[in-house]
Amino acid sequence: MNWKKATLPQLYEIAFNDSGAPIMHKHSALAEIQRRQPQRREKVNYKMKKVYPR
Repeated sequence: MNWKKATLPQLYEIAFNDSGAPIMHKHSALAEIQRRQPQRREKVNYKMKKVYPR
């Protein structure tokens, strides 16, 4: 099966709702879902206020 051509609803159906799908297909569908999700990155605060010593 070509996982890159499958739509997200199809992948979710295979990964979670299809009881007859082989385990290998379920893992591949989950991997493709995770691959399509954008990577979360931390926000960097470049405007840090300078603190002067007392």
